[in-house]
Amino acid sequence: MIRRRVVLWGLWVATACSVETGSTEPQADPAKVVREYFAAIEAGDCDAMRARLGGPALGRLDEDGCAARLREYEEHGASLRGIDQVDVDGRDADRRLVKTRVGMGDAERTIIIGLRAHGTGWRIERI
Repeated sequence: MIRRRVVLWGLWVATACSVETGSTEPQADPAKVVREYFAAIEAGDCDAMRARLGGPALGRLDEDGCAARLREYEEHGASLRGIDQVDVDGRDADRRLVKTRVGMGDAERTIIIGLRAHGTGWRIERI
């Protein structure tokens, strides 16, 4: 009888430990947010750009104004050419670093875009 209780208790503990407690990590893909941001630039959609920014990046957009930022991107011929990698920032588990290839006219540069968890999604903080 005691053995049966120990086994049942063990099964109960195993079941309780395996129940998902809910993750606080956003479900959205950080790379998707970067793609959407560049699509918003191409479309000239300031609201969509703003919706994907947070922290210092949003502050700079507010300082410069969206029209000026769009002109700057256009002058440099900036376009997203690809996303190579998404990593957790080793300094902060709520941040992701997205390694991107960005076209600047005929040239291509690799840049790291920093995103931070924001609710159920991600926001670009540093470009």
